[in-house]
Amino acid sequence: MGLLPSFFIYPFYIKIFYQLLMKFLLYLCWSWWVMPFITPSPTPLSNSEKHPIHISKCNIDIKPDKQTIQIAIHIFADDLEFALQQQGKPNLRLHSKNELPEANNLILAYLRNTFSLKVNGTAIAYDWIGKEASHDWQGVWIYLEAKNIKEVKNLWVESRILLELYSDHKNMLEIKHSNIKKGYLIFHRTKYAETINF
Repeated sequence: MGLLPSFFIYPFYIKIFYQLLMKFLLYLCWSWWVMPFITPSPTPLSNSEKHPIHISKCNIDIKPDKQTIQIAIHIFADDLEFALQQQGKPNLRLHSKNELPEANNLILAYLRNTFSLKVNGTAIAYDWIGKEASHDWQGVWIYLEAKNIKEVKNLWVESRILLELYSDHKNMLEIKHSNIKKGYLIFHRTKYAETINF
């Protein structure tokens, strides 16, 4: 049985191509010229409306083999910027090409005033390791490390991060020792410090 004559086939494909082309052109016209006039401009949100749940997260990992305490803190970027602006600091412009060169130093100074650790009753200092945007770009992960930490019998943690901004803010902490989970704490305005024994 031979093939169908070409005049039975080509008009069919031309018709399909024409229909797809028309749909594509209609979509472009709708999205470029119609939608901008019927879609209202978004109203700027206040700082609290952007994320009504006010939470920061902190992971503390005690590593005896390295004699270090590794700290990872997650904070919403706009909250962190707002907290520093309340102290008279400039807008950090986090995650942008115009981020302030001194942003890291300003963040570290803020954390040293709001986040403290004591090992066996002695205050310890931590150093800046780095920071990166969270996967959704709304938050920032901050990495810190305390070195030359030998035997840890108990750890005192104070976290007042962003408690000055929101009455409902919570600081959630997870503590590990030698990669084994040892504690899970929630701090707020009326309870922002606790001691964990190992």
